[in-house]
Amino acid sequence: MARLTLLLLFGVAWAAVNHARADDLAASAKSIPAEDSAFFESKVRPLLARRCYECHSQDEGKSKG
Repeated sequence: MARLTLLLLFGVAWAAVNHARADDLAASAKSIPAEDSAFFESKVRPLLARRCYECHSQDEGKSKG
């Protein structure tokens, strides 16, 4: 019984830590500098659209890779 209680407490603690960490990651994602966002939108996203989305987008149905 003690082992089950310890396992349950560990699981609850692990879930609480991961939930707090997920909130921190979401908050940091919102604080992306405008310069970095502009670079991504002007340089990276067009490259992904030309070279990757044909096979790796949700719109294409079954993924090929």
